[in-house]
Amino acid sequence: MGELNDKPFHAAAKRKHSDEEAVEKAIELCSLWEDYLRDPSWHPFKIIMVKGDPKEIIDEGDRKLKSLKNEYGDEVYEAVTTALTEMNVYNPSGSGNCVNGRETEGSKEA
Repeated sequence: MGELNDKPFHAAAKRKHSDEEAVEKAIELCSLWEDYLRDPSWHPFKIIMVKGDPKEIIDEGDRKLKSLKNEYGDEVYEAVTTALTEMNVYNPSGSGNCVNGRETEGSKEA
């Protein structure tokens, strides 16, 4: 729970960069967002009222999230917001990890 899936980062990097650069760029981007997820001062949530009860939701107006979605698309945005939501609900300590969907025998990137 609260782990950042790197598959959308690889797909986005392949769309924006050459094959040679894509893997490195995906790892860099995923690592950057892991750092954001671990930053206790960044809390991109807002409280709304649902049937009289407060509910915490992702603040879609957050500058970092808007920039991410505009630059890398919905899949990367969804990966980040899913990890954020899971961390907020299940992992109050706020630490996150990047799960490497491209593991090979005995190795793990990211």
